Amino acid sequence: MKKKLLVLFAYAFAMGYFEATIVVYLRALFYPTGFVASAGLSLTSMIYRVELFREASTIVMLLAVAYLAFEEYKDKIITFLWIFAIWDLTYYIFLKLILDWPPSFKTLDVLFLIPVPWITPVWFPVVISSLALIIMTYLLIKKEA
Repeated sequence: MKKKLLVLFAYAFAMGYFEATIVVYLRALFYPTGFVASAGLSLTSMIYRVELFREASTIVMLLAVAYLAFEEYKDKIITFLWIFAIWDLTYYIFLKLILDWPPSFKTLDVLFLIPVPWITPVWFPVVISSLALIIMTYLLIKKEA
C-alpha cells in the first residue's frame, strides 16, 4: 500500500509540474506583459479549444490512474480526490517557484475553462485542495489499517 501511494503521489506531483510548465509557456506567449485573470481571456479560438481539451485530458489522466489503483469504487473516488489535490497544490507551488506567481493568495486565477471560465482568488483552490488532501490521506491511511 505504501509503495502504491508513493507512486500515486509521484504521478500527481509530476502532473502538477507538467501543468505548471504549460501555463508558463502560455503566459510567455499570450501574456508577455503579465497575466490578469478575466472571463475575456486573450487566447485565439483554436488555442482556447486546445486548452479545453488539455484540461479534459488532465482530468481523464487523473481519473484513469485512480481507477487503476484500487478495486472498490469508493477507493477509486478517494484516490482521484487525493491525486487531484496533490496535482493542484503542486501546480501552484511550481507557478510560485518558476514565475513568482501568484503575488498573493487574493490574486484571481482561472481554475478551469470547462464549461465556462471559473475565476476565483487563488486561496480558494489552495484551501479546498489542502482540505481534500488531509481528508483523503486520512481515508487512505485508514484503509491500510
